[in-house]
Amino acid sequence: LPTYFGNSCLRFIPVLELMINRFFELFDPKSSNKLFDRLMDCFGGLYRYHDRPVMSIYTFLHYYDKTIGANHTVKKKLVASTLGHEGFELNIDWSFTRSFTEYLSSKGLDIIFGEWVPDREYFTQILTRLQNVLNNDFPAEYLIDDWRFREFSTPTLHVLYCTSVEILALPLPAQEASRNLIDIAIEIYSNALDPTLINACAVLLTTLPESYWGVLNEKMLQCLSEVVVDDVESENLAKRPRLMDDREEQFGFNRDAALLLRLASAFWYHTNNGQLTRLIGFVESAANVVKTEAQLLFVYRLAGPLLTRFQTERTSCLLDVALALYRMLKSVDDSGQFSQFLDLISDFLYYIKYSFIGDAGRESIKAIVSSLDPQSPLYHRLRFLI
Repeated sequence: LPTYFGNSCLRFIPVLELMINRFFELFDPKSSNKLFDRLMDCFGGLYRYHDRPVMSIYTFLHYYDKTIGANHTVKKKLVASTLGHEGFELNIDWSFTRSFTEYLSSKGLDIIFGEWVPDREYFTQILTRLQNVLNNDFPAEYLIDDWRFREFSTPTLHVLYCTSVEILALPLPAQEASRNLIDIAIEIYSNALDPTLINACAVLLTTLPESYWGVLNEKMLQCLSEVVVDDVESENLAKRPRLMDDREEQFGFNRDAALLLRLASAFWYHTNNGQLTRLIGFVESAANVVKTEAQLLFVYRLAGPLLTRFQTERTSCLLDVALALYRMLKSVDDSGQFSQFLDLISDFLYYIKYSFIGDAGRESIKAIVSSLDPQSPLYHRLRFLI
């Protein structure tokens, strides 16, 4: 076809995206948003002709989360004027929840005076719907439709990214929304023991910015310092002496710690390469908290199964993670907390050395082991690493 063949509406869509992008780059929370509101009122409806409308809005909300994350009015206007109209490609009742759809169409005053604030029931509905989709439980129209010519190749991806857009556009701080998702997922799982719900929450967190899934790391550190120290069931722990088996359910820790550990393991399993490197920061932060044998096992249980991923996907970061696990030994050895799991920990550290890092970290490991108390049982077990 000739190069001039086309449609003025379609040709303006890239321009509209560029204008939105520029507005977010120069966004000033103190300035008026009237220009943005007029722009979206006039041209937001063009997104019904966009070949990837959900992914485009998701990218804006994800990339500019630090810029516009606290401005719920702008986020609501962006989503309502592009994906919240009647011309949206798929059934909006299944793309977004009914509560969120009503929120997009509302004027948005304060809740006590009329604005919607997501409650516990809403987050339960979000997780349950995503869980059903991951289990291939779709509405009838999704089974009949031909997904080859849709934005996403499967209804699962469509619902996942629509849910992500919905979470990103909620009138809640990122930490509060994420905390609700995590708490409800753990509570429902503790009653139903259905791992697909934990999996749904973990997958959803991986699609959100770090301001959301960073809450999981904070809860892990809090659990590490407040729960694991006193409540580890050592008798059960001795019956499950496998640190590299990611199929272990609880590993003998107290119930709250075990449930959070399962969710964290699922999250790090689903992370992409960029997110996976953030595990180094978590392990280094945990090193400042670890003082007991139980805490050390807790961190090793989380990071151990992920070493294989580092070896195949992020080789440059493997040594940093492994050495961070070794550095935790010093504080635990100084506190004299090693008791009944010395052999388990020693075997794990030898396994890391000879299966993953080899001679690459020889000098660093030698310095760490040499700093241990020469009279401690741990030193006698690890002296062959020197």
